[in-house]
Amino acid sequence: MNELIKWINTEEIARIKAGVECLCVVFEKTDDRIRNIVPDLMPVLYQIFNLRELPERLREKVLMLLYLAINSFSWAERADDQLIHDCFDSTYEKWLQIFIEVLQTPPRQHLGMKKYIFKILTKIFGEIPRYAKQGFAVIIQPVWKFMNNTLPLFIWSVVYGVPVELVEDGMKVAPQGSHTAKPKNIDNDGFELDENIDLSNEVEAVAVQLIELMQTLLPHKKLRSFVKIGLFPLVNCISHYMLFSKYQEKTWFEEPNEFQAEEEDTQNMVSIKKEVLEILSSLVTNFEDEAIQAIMIISEKFLANMREEEVYGHLKDVINKLNNHTSKSAALSNFDSDKLVAMIQTSHFDGEHDDHVWKKREIGLLLMGSFAEDIVDFLIRTTPDYNVLTLIEKLVSDFDNNSKYFLEITLNKKPP
Repeated sequence: MNELIKWINTEEIARIKAGVECLCVVFEKTDDRIRNIVPDLMPVLYQIFNLRELPERLREKVLMLLYLAINSFSWAERADDQLIHDCFDSTYEKWLQIFIEVLQTPPRQHLGMKKYIFKILTKIFGEIPRYAKQGFAVIIQPVWKFMNNTLPLFIWSVVYGVPVELVEDGMKVAPQGSHTAKPKNIDNDGFELDENIDLSNEVEAVAVQLIELMQTLLPHKKLRSFVKIGLFPLVNCISHYMLFSKYQEKTWFEEPNEFQAEEEDTQNMVSIKKEVLEILSSLVTNFEDEAIQAIMIISEKFLANMREEEVYGHLKDVINKLNNHTSKSAALSNFDSDKLVAMIQTSHFDGEHDDHVWKKREIGLLLMGSFAEDIVDFLIRTTPDYNVLTLIEKLVSDFDNNSKYFLEITLNKKPP
């Protein structure tokens, strides 16, 4: 194996391709004893990845091999910490910097690389968090910003089926005469990880890995103060990722039984909606009333089809609190009110589509139904003369009257 590592340490593309493919198969098929070659492999992978003439697809393969290499020693936290240091110390921070640079590129670019970057980061922060502890504060802002910036691309391509190549930055309406993108298999030349995921395009594949990474990062105690400050834009953004996709629409109309089976198969089906609801449940557990208020306002916003500006008023206290915050955690050390405002303003989709109202209302109902017990408990404790019949009347019967029952409660105003 060491001879193979030396053999791929070259600028000859054909040798690199053959060697990386071979090592991927070796790592996939052997047990964790393969970890013995990882300390020598990691610097070589870093050098190969940085070759200017390396094709995009081969860079993805290098990231795939990097993931498999990390997987071979990620079990060792607390059991053999020195092994992790031997394997990762020389390149860990360098890889983080590369990942951040890739995430800062326009949303449509490097989708395959971004998918593997999120997969790698999930492995690192999920399985060797003690080793990676300084990286939480470094990675959370670039990942969160990417999640917001990629939301329009996700909604246009996955929710409304616009071909990825036709989605432009700042696009407000679907292109005239554009055809719905046909579901296609992700490029699978050579070795591929057996992920058993049926996705419509690379944007959805990236979103699945992104939400899984956020699910790993957000509960960590090192990020608590940062997440607390950003609760509203976080809940707002990730709720949009649950919007009914074009593929789900098609399945519902053509094969309703298959649609129902997929919705109920929570053990085997990869579901962004399921992962987002798990994130929201975790936020409620960790932040209680503050998370419930965010879910209440956003569910009402979706149900009543409110403009984003209508719900920003309650955030003034959060922004002022950030301005006056003196003892900042590492995650907040380079975060200010301007960045929070930018995060808020990019946490939603402001394009126009004939189906957008009903799709938002579906998510509003889903949020309300999923967190009904928490919402009712909150209202009983905080609202004088609370009556569940009033809640139902305001939020369900008055869709078209733009009821703002939850928002008025949050602003400490008595609802009409």
